[in-house]
Parts: sequence; structure tokens; C-alpha cells
Amino acid sequence: MKRGLSGNVALIPSRWAMLVELEMLDLSGKYVRLYIRNYLTTTPSWRVVRLRRILGPGSLRYKIFIRLLVLVLKMQVTSRRLFSKRPSAQSDELEHLLSTAGPLAFTAVEKPVVTIVIPVFNNWQITENCLRSLSRQRFSVGVQILVVDDGSSDQTPTRLAEIPGITVVTQPKNAGYMYAIRAGVSAASSEFVLLLNNDVVVCDNWLEPLLARAQDPTIGAVGSMLLFPNGSLQEAGALMFSDATGANFGKGDDPRRPWYQTPHQVDYCSGASLLVRKKAWDEVGGFDVNFAPAYYEETDFCFALRDLGYAVWFEPASRLFHLEGASYGNELSLERQALLEKNRQRFLNKWRAELSTHWAPSYENQVGASWASPLGRVLIIDQKIPQPDQDSGSIRMMGVIQILVEMGFGVTVLALRLAPTEPYLSTLRTMGVEVLDGRINYTHEIARLAPYVKFALLSRPDETALCYELLREFAPGVPLIYDTVDLHFVRESRRAEIEGSAEVARSAQTYRELELGLVAKCDATFVVTPSEKTLLDELVPDKKIAVVSNVHGDLPPGPGFAGRKNLLFVGNYEHLPNVDAVEWFAKEILPIIRQTLPEVSLAVVGANLADRLAALAGPGIEIVGWAKDLRPFYDQTRVVVAPLRFGAGIKGKMGEAAVHGVPVVASPMAIEGTYFVPGQDLLCTDNAQQFATDVIALYQDQEKWEQFSNNARSAILRQCAPEVVAKEIADTLHQVGVKTVR
Repeated sequence: MKRGLSGNVALIPSRWAMLVELEMLDLSGKYVRLYIRNYLTTTPSWRVVRLRRILGPGSLRYKIFIRLLVLVLKMQVTSRRLFSKRPSAQSDELEHLLSTAGPLAFTAVEKPVVTIVIPVFNNWQITENCLRSLSRQRFSVGVQILVVDDGSSDQTPTRLAEIPGITVVTQPKNAGYMYAIRAGVSAASSEFVLLLNNDVVVCDNWLEPLLARAQDPTIGAVGSMLLFPNGSLQEAGALMFSDATGANFGKGDDPRRPWYQTPHQVDYCSGASLLVRKKAWDEVGGFDVNFAPAYYEETDFCFALRDLGYAVWFEPASRLFHLEGASYGNELSLERQALLEKNRQRFLNKWRAELSTHWAPSYENQVGASWASPLGRVLIIDQKIPQPDQDSGSIRMMGVIQILVEMGFGVTVLALRLAPTEPYLSTLRTMGVEVLDGRINYTHEIARLAPYVKFALLSRPDETALCYELLREFAPGVPLIYDTVDLHFVRESRRAEIEGSAEVARSAQTYRELELGLVAKCDATFVVTPSEKTLLDELVPDKKIAVVSNVHGDLPPGPGFAGRKNLLFVGNYEHLPNVDAVEWFAKEILPIIRQTLPEVSLAVVGANLADRLAALAGPGIEIVGWAKDLRPFYDQTRVVVAPLRFGAGIKGKMGEAAVHGVPVVASPMAIEGTYFVPGQDLLCTDNAQQFATDVIALYQDQEKWEQFSNNARSAILRQCAPEVVAKEIADTLHQVGVKTVR
């Protein structure tokens, strides 16, 4: 068994959960065997523990047992695919939507933002259900309901004429779906048109997420999540393989799974609910009539949008039930099968060049094909998802993620230690970043995704060590980039020196061996300071080491010198250097300052406040703790203090203070790795008496204060501006063979 496959330490899936997970894996056997082997090795169940003892891992009977178990599970997975996706009873949600729908009446809008185009042909009851579900909606913008009657011969024309507030376009004869849609869109004058089948029931707040996503002018179309009447997933975006066969991603699965909860770019979305920018529709020319009467028209349209530079997105927050085929039937007759194949070949001939870059047709390749990001997908592995209002490392990681998204990568973040929580989870998903909880089974998530990513970014030494072998197993050719965050062995060595601790010194040595080994094994390494790069260049020569610093954008200046008072220290107090810094400042520096400036107080702000710091509260010290927004604190503070005595990497508090325009008095440790020049951009000392003297001087000198405020801002942006960090990342990716140009 390869090292690293036994790393799961939290929740282990049940056998039935395993069947669901295995559906998305390669059923050729390789991944399944590794998955089963990991399960048998890690689960704490007494039955499995006893089974391990009986079989004896590594023995011949152990290997035979795994192979037999794989065969049984594959049969069960196949059975589940065949039988579990048949629609059963109507879901409670759909029943509620149908039973509580309002009267058939709408408000006419003179200048709509969105025109909902609904083609209909007979089947009035189906159309009525759709319109009643729309009547439940409370739209935030002007919406026109435009129904195209495609030559109905039942009660449909009469009933439509009775509904106030809708627009009806009547076709002289039944020309088919494509021509009905074209007629409806031609009659629309709104900025957006929404193509909607009449055999759908929309969920509450279905339109707003589509509109919110489409505010990006580069997006041409946005599709909804489609559900079967029984509540199972019908489509979370759709994909095309290289032979022009397609698939609805996740069909038949549980729509609540995290795989389907992230907005992202796709090959196409079903025309059952597709918001389209009218300008883009006109530029393309709408649905290509060569695909009439049906099949591949919306697929071709979405490909044409991308050909013009527009993106096509799937938006999971927009949900509706689709009674697939309720209007026209869903059985493929021989005639319809022939038409489907004819249009597949027509589509293949038209888009052969683009399709040549798509994944080969197979069930397993749906994972790779389900996202259509311009530069492919990226896997980031970290102990948690970024929490920018909690710690400096999260601010940096969020900046890196934003840069990768803007480059054109589809980003997945796998959190190994801490559960993804709100509001951070929703923030990432809104950006189009997939978030996975690795505590459940990170082995499976890596096995599922790794073969399809362009590179993996592994953050922090412990997490990198845990997943390195897995990534090499499942994606041997994928570049692995180790992100140190800071060099732990450097930080621990300095801490050991301050505390005089042999135990901390041993920890530093352990981290030294681990981190240098990871630098040697990975394809490239990110550090946050030039000094760390210099050190690694010496210790691990001939390796790609890049400085990817903290990410800070420029901010508008706050109040001037006269409008500010008091001192500020910001940090996360799970980080021991911050605890030590506050204690040292409170006990040895602040008393000296208050002899000259008795009115001055220090605000201690940040997450995870330690009890020993809370005990410091009193005259001259305000213990604030966590604050959602730091801007008010920076705007009212005259001087930020950073009296760090040990640590490593660049300190986020230095950059934050600089971009907020607040001058700093710092220790040499605090400015390590920055471009700050003592005496020019700030004041710097590690002597308590001198530190107090510098704070007093800066606090009282407006001219010096303004000089440092301007100079520090310029210095941090030269090092940490998003475009500077983006260039360093792009250069590194180029060196390891990853394309960074769309």
C-alpha cells in the first residue's frame, strides 16, 4: 500500500455511501481498488478491524478478497445506474409549488429587463402549471411573459387569451420548437431573454440568481439546475465529448451534493431554462435552423457564443422541476433516433476543431468534461477554506484564488482539517470556486479530480505531506506546487530561541526535514519573502522557487492625522507570535509610552483571542477580539504597532496597515520579507525603550506621519499588488508547463 492512502482520520463512508462515491470513479478497477483498500485500512469499524486481522493486509487472500469485493461493488453500481434513476413519487417541494400557486394573472411591463419566452403546443394543463409557478415569483426587475402559441388546436389559445398581463405570439401553423423560440425572441426588446420550456415548474427565487450571474458582460448565457419530478438531479450543466455525444452532468444523483453547488462555465445548458443576453443572441443569429426541427440547437448556440468570446455558465442557485418530454414526449422513435444522429454528425462537422480538445467519450470523463473553464481546472489543498476576516494567510489565499479565477482556471478548494463554513463558503461559490470537505474522504476527492486538473497547489507542509503520494498516484503527470505559507522550521527555530525550549527546537528540526523534502519533491515552491527564497535556493539548489507574496489592493485614504488617535495591533491569536507580541508590548513598551502620552490606549483586535490576553484588559488596553470589518479600526487609529519577536514569512498586518494609510512602528521581525525601508517608510527597532520612543515621536509628528503613510503604501503595492503577484504565479506556471494564456 502506498504511503498516504491511509490518511483519513474523520468520517468514513458507509457501504451505500461508497456506492454513490464510486459512481464518479474510473470503473476499470484501478481507482476502485485503491478506494476500497483505503477504506479497509482506515475505517475504525470493529467489523472491518476484525476483517483486517483475519485477512492480513498484503496477503494473497487479502488481494483476492479486494478483487472479489470490487466485482460485487461494480455490479451494484451498475445496478444503481440502471434502476435508481427512474422517477418515482412527486417530491414534496414540487407538490407544494403546484398546490400553492397563485391565480393566472401578471402585470404588464412597458420596458422589461427580461422577456421570458415560452413556446407551447397543445397540452394546456402542462402550460398552466408552468404559468402558475411563474405567478408565484416576485421579480426585482421588469419581466415580460411572452408565450408563443405554435399552432395549438386544443383549448390553449382560448385560455391564453384570458390571462391578463402576458404577451401572446401566435404562429400560423405548428412549425416546431426552434421556430417558435426564434419568433418569440424576435418579438422581445429587453436586454435579456429567458428561454423556458412549458413543461417546467420554477422554484421560488429562480430568476434572480440567473440575472445576478449575467451582470458580467462577458457572459452570454446562464442555465439553471434542472430537477426530475421526484427531486433527483436532471442536469447540473451539460457537457460534450470529442465525438459530439453529450451528457447531463449528475443525472439521477442527489442535487445537494457539493459537486453540483458551484456556479461554473460549461459546454452548454439545456434550453429548458436558459437566460440569454439579447445582444449576444443577435450576434450569433439565434438557433441555427440547419438543426431543425430539433436536437443540438441549444448546444450549437452555446458553442457559437463561446466562439464570439462569450461564456456560458451553470447557476445552481436557480432551480426548477422539468417534466422532461411532457410536451412532446421523451421516447426516441426510430425516426427521432435518426434525426438525433444526423444532427450529431452535423454538429461534429461544424465544431470539429473545438471538439478535438474535449475529453473522449466515457462515463468516467464526465468529471473532467463537466467544467469548461478556458484554462482547465486547478486543485488547491489546504487545511481550511480562506477566512479573510480571520487571518493573514486567508487574505493571501483568497487573493491567489481570485488571481487564478481571473486567469481563466476553474478552481476547486479541498479543505482537509476544518469544515467549510458560512459566509466563506458562499463567497467562494459566488466566485465560481468549488469547495469540498476533505474531512469526509479526501482520498476519494483526490482520486475523482486529480486526473483532470492542470496543476495542484498544496498549501502548508502537513497537508502537502498527507496528499503528495495520492496526487502522484492518481495524476502522475500533473505539476505539484508546494505553497509554504511561511517556512515553519524557520518560525519554530526562532520561537525555540525566544522561549529556550528544547521541545520547540525538536519540532523545528522535524519541520526542517519535512519542508526541505517537499521542496525537493514538488515541481515548484511558493514562498512569501525574498529572504525565504534565498534560504531555499541555498538548501535545495536547482529547484523552482518563486516569491508569491501577500495580495493587497490599493484602498482610498482614510482620515488625516488630526482625525485619528490611539494605537492598534491586529492578529489571529492562534498564531503564537501574535500572543507573544501583545504581551511584550503591554508589559514592557506601553507603560513607557503612557508616561508621556497618558491618554493613549492600545486596541487589540483579531480572532481567537487567548484568555491570557483578555486578562490584560485595563487602563490603556482595550481587548476588542474579532471584528468583521477592520476598516473602522484602521481609519480611527493614528499608529499601528507590530512588535513581533519571532515568526516567518511576510506579515499581513504590515500590508493591511500600509494600504489603509496608517504608519507603523515595527520590529525587524515584522518587516522581514517586505520592501519597507526603516526611517523612510516606517520606524523599526527590537529594543523596548526605543520602540516606545519611536511610537511617541511618530504619534506627535504630523509631517513624519504623512511621509510614512504615503511611502509605505507605495512600497507595499510594489510588492503585493494583485498584478505583481499574478505575474509571479503566471511565470511559475509557465516554467512547469502549465498554459496561462487563453
